[in-house]
Amino acid sequence: VEETPNQAVVDFSVVSEGDDQSVIVSDLDDASKTVLSALEEEQGLREEVTTRRFSVNQQSNHGENDPEYDYEGVHSYEVTVTDTEQVGSVIDTLVTNGVETLGNVEFNLSQSTYEECREKAIKRAVQEARNEAEVAASAESLELGTVIEMNIDQTHRTPVNRSTGVMLSAMSADNMSTDVQDENVSVSATVQ
Repeated sequence: VEETPNQAVVDFSVVSEGDDQSVIVSDLDDASKTVLSALEEEQGLREEVTTRRFSVNQQSNHGENDPEYDYEGVHSYEVTVTDTEQVGSVIDTLVTNGVETLGNVEFNLSQSTYEECREKAIKRAVQEARNEAEVAASAESLELGTVIEMNIDQTHRTPVNRSTGVMLSAMSADNMSTDVQDENVSVSATVQ
């Protein structure tokens, strides 16, 4: 079963580098407040934003080049957008308010829509299994009787991912208008 996505999850991070961990934590806090405030004021998103990861790590030597700074701090978030037409605008808000890294954009189905699609997929799979069993039985001049056993082996949802993983510092914020295209999400079921 294919269905138009009715939600999207956008991953993003604010980043700070330096030689003092306490300054990095403070910078991450300031950057986070700016971004979260902008998401609430410009997009009406507050409860939909959650922290995915927070870390301050010591940079390690990669070959002959020493890192420019001793530490790197990253505060990663995800924001769930229930209006998929709003995704491009959300990305613009993130970029213009200091987000350093834009991760994955995943278009998906809300749980209730997924459950509806899952039921349709199971019904279709059962009908297709019955049709195949009837063909197999008729090849041996048999007729199907009562169902003795039925197994739903698996149901699977395939979201649409737009993986970016882009460092945004080089992008211009002037007259930004990001357009992110979605596709239908597929839900499948296997029945024996």
